[in-house]
Amino acid sequence: MNRPPEPAPAGAPDSADLLRCWVHAEPDETDPGVLRVEGWVISENDDAIYQVRAVAQGKTKRAVYPIPRPDVAATFPAARHAATSGFAVALAIEPGAVFKLVLEAKLATAG
Repeated sequence: MNRPPEPAPAGAPDSADLLRCWVHAEPDETDPGVLRVEGWVISENDDAIYQVRAVAQGKTKRAVYPIPRPDVAATFPAARHAATSGFAVALAIEPGAVFKLVLEAKLATAG
């Protein structure tokens, strides 16, 4: 049985020139113990992305992906997957905690 490849972090040296993204993170308005992370990600090579996930404080959580992003499609009309490039994830964190957040995207062509 073939398993999908493990994702490379969006900022990894072998993928830094392959992905374009925008990310916004802020505490949830109703629960300060939750960090809401949302944004969009597209492949510079027009490869399909089939999963986005967040890694923080030793925990990994899969993001809701894809989410419609007509604004990204309008900005990048040549990017085939821009219209569905959105993602969102909520992470349980301690208020005031300092930590590293890594976002990972799995490309369909990774192998």
